[in-house]
Amino acid sequence: TIVRLALNYLWRYKRRFLFLFIVLSFGFGIIMLITSLKDGMTHAVYLAAQGHYSGDLVVRGRNPGQELKNHMPKQLIDETLAAAERARLNPERIVFRTVVDSSRLDGTVLYYDGSYTPIMHTVGVDWENEEEYFNSLYYIDKQAEAFDDYTVVVSSPLASTLLLHVGDMIMLEMETKTGQKNTGNFIVGAIINDSSVLSFSRIFLSRRIMNDLILFSEGECSVIGFYFKGAENNSKIAEAKRLSLYEELKKEGVGVRKLPYSRAQYDAISSEGGSPGLVLATITVYLTEVAELLQALDLIEIFLYTMLLLIIFVSALVTYNLILRERAKDIGTMRAIGCYEQDLRLILFLEAFAAGTLAIIAGFVLMLLGTWIVSHFSFAWISGFDMFMQGGSLRPLYRAGTVLRNILAVYIILLAAFVPPAFRISRTELPGLLAGGVKE
Repeated sequence: TIVRLALNYLWRYKRRFLFLFIVLSFGFGIIMLITSLKDGMTHAVYLAAQGHYSGDLVVRGRNPGQELKNHMPKQLIDETLAAAERARLNPERIVFRTVVDSSRLDGTVLYYDGSYTPIMHTVGVDWENEEEYFNSLYYIDKQAEAFDDYTVVVSSPLASTLLLHVGDMIMLEMETKTGQKNTGNFIVGAIINDSSVLSFSRIFLSRRIMNDLILFSEGECSVIGFYFKGAENNSKIAEAKRLSLYEELKKEGVGVRKLPYSRAQYDAISSEGGSPGLVLATITVYLTEVAELLQALDLIEIFLYTMLLLIIFVSALVTYNLILRERAKDIGTMRAIGCYEQDLRLILFLEAFAAGTLAIIAGFVLMLLGTWIVSHFSFAWISGFDMFMQGGSLRPLYRAGTVLRNILAVYIILLAAFVPPAFRISRTELPGLLAGGVKE
């Protein structure tokens, strides 16, 4: 009966609730739009870095005594995997990559149709082992059959520079670990739709063939990447795994360098001379500078979030005061026929709850419309912004915790605005209510 009364009164005074409904709907929609896009941007950066650097926890072999310093011999690979087993890392999957980073114009060069371009980041992968990763990428074009030993996957900036298409034959010139040059011919199997700074000049090919080109032995690699469940949402997971693996490697006397905690420390430790060894890093270490930018986005989000909640609170407080003053006689009549104070407050509370629920539903619809519109905007004019995008557009991420937090925040604000006028009018003396007055 009380629920029916609350809904009937809400419908009866729907015009009075219209302003509050509009404010709540737009406020909640904007809050959801801001938080979902921010979570989506953070997630996009992490996924891009995860694919670029080879996992949540990356073990990189360093050999200062040879031309290609990113090198992990078979014995070191076996020792690392054994230590990971003893440390009980329990990764979802493990990848092995041969990586050649080159800032020199004559380091790694891609030739096609009389033109050429230097390649900054050449990655040898095991196609079958990394099928999940390559299936998750966004492609401009892709061959129908599976990638093989003579397939290369290039980024869209490289394809644009040389006017490459799927099916074209290219020649790749690479420097060997002893400083000579070696070449190989490949077919373009796919073009990744990604022009972010992480993949601007990157090419993937078979690790087995790449090892032959640069004179690595069979089975050797540059990095071992460990992927962990939930690490993209909680950086502490990968860091805890890193510490466990580090302690296990040190215990067994494996040459492992001290742990870096920023990109500057990582670069300094990696460039040290001495004997061959391992460097352990997480995505957080690699993205130190980007993390500072994300922290700035957090501050902007908090400011906008607070301002919107404040607007909702003030609007709800003013609206409830006006509505309850206008309904003083009706409320007095309810009191006169035997409605208790607590019943009256419960009816008013249910009205507010129902109005808030309808506004939240409408806010979700507005948020979906907003994200659809934003996803069609081009942000190409902002240098480096591509790292926050997936497939060339901003994509929202709806985390259950964030959505529940936003819904709870709106209900709390609504309750805080409702309680003072509701208690005040429910405690006003009956003659005053019937006279249309409200006790201050």
